[in-house]
Formats: sequence, C-alpha cells, structure tokens
Amino acid sequence: MGFLADWGFDTMQLEIFHPEQLIAWTDDACLKLKEHSLKTGITFSQFVAHFLMSSFDSPSSLYSDSGLNEAAEISEKLRRHELTSVVTIPLPSFAGHAEDEVHQKQLDEKVIRFWEILSSHNLKLAFEPQPLSLGADLAFLKRIPQVGLNLDPGHLQCSGLDPFSLDRSIFSRVMSTHLCENDGTENLSLSPGTYEKNRWGGLIGQLEEAGYRNSLDIEIICPPENVEKTYKEGLLFLKKNMDFVNENSPA
Repeated sequence: MGFLADWGFDTMQLEIFHPEQLIAWTDDACLKLKEHSLKTGITFSQFVAHFLMSSFDSPSSLYSDSGLNEAAEISEKLRRHELTSVVTIPLPSFAGHAEDEVHQKQLDEKVIRFWEILSSHNLKLAFEPQPLSLGADLAFLKRIPQVGLNLDPGHLQCSGLDPFSLDRSIFSRVMSTHLCENDGTENLSLSPGTYEKNRWGGLIGQLEEAGYRNSLDIEIICPPENVEKTYKEGLLFLKKNMDFVNENSPA
C-alpha cells in the first residue's frame, strides 16, 4: 500500500483467489488494513470474490448452494470493518450450454441469493462476466436490476462486444472496473491504450455521464518485473484521458 501511494495511486482492490485464503481474513487482519489505509491514504474500491466464481462454472455448481456460506462470512467482515461497499464476483466460462434458458433462469435465481446475502450487510453486488460465461452477453443486467457490472473491457472484447460503445443503460449499471484491453481474440488483460488509444476518453466520459463515481481501477496482467513500469504508464494514460474529458465537458 505504501509503494502504491508513492506511485501516485489512491485506491486498490481487495481480493481472495482461493477459498482456503478466507481463513486469513481475521478481525485483526482487517483492522491492520484499516490502519494502513489511514496511514497511506489508500482506500479500497471493491472486494473481488474471485474464489466464488466456481459457484457459476457448471450445472452442478449452479444448481447447488456452493459459495453462499462463504459469501456470508466475507460480507460480514467487510461490513463490520467498513472496508468497502462493493463486492465483485467474476462469472467464469460455463461448462455447459450457457444460452440454455433453464440455466439462465437458474443463474438469475442464484444471483438473487447472493444479492440477498450481500444486501443484508449493506453491500452492493457487481458481476464480471468472462467470455463464454452465463453472463457474457450482459443480458442478466436487464433481468436483474438489483445487481451491477464490473466493467472489464478486455473480457467484453473477447465476448464480441465493443466496450467503447455500450448502451447508456449498461454504463449506468457499472459499479466497479477492471480497466484493460486486448485485440479481441485472446482474453488478455493488457494496459489501457495498447490498441485503442483514442477511445478511452469517450469511455471515461460515458461512465461519468451515466453517474459512475467509483474508482477507475486498472487491471493489468504482466510479469512481476514489469509491474511498476506498466501500472505507472497505465495510470498516466488514464489521467491524460480524464483531463481530456474534463477539458471538453460542458461548463
């Protein structure tokens, strides 16, 4: 958190990748996070419950209670220690026919069950659909008004969607971001501006016009030795585009 502040960032994401890591989220650990947040000025934009994505990866997991108890446990910790107000659950590639209406109906029912748990702790719930997932076409947003979207342009590009020209109704549902991009063929998380250098100002402007007020979080997957250079460049690119939006906004 200290070196992120030194690099010019003011926000970071919290995340658990594997269920067994949940045990590390003790009250003492959460208090230490709060302490370092106050010391460094780094706040927490969202909690990414990566470990819950297996609750949506197959018919057997979709039609089960998998993940619900774990969601309740982490939600209680997040709310009690006021770490963040947004929880993101990635939707992985589905081992079945994702377009099947029966599976889509069950998706809606399980999403609502997760939302009921999180909302009982005053937390917002966003989903991050990956290519070939049950939510890849974003149609779940129209069916389930209670939840929102974690905007990952790279995932959308590889799902056949243009993240730079989404409908305003979709931009208005964005609760968090994983800003990255790729060439639309391989689901990579590359630095913003790698390919679409001239369209990011428009995306940021559309988010602001739609009422988005959370952090513009970057997600770049790169070798460890390139992290500092790549993230600093990504931050500078976004700041330049934010300045462009502000300079061209109506007075």
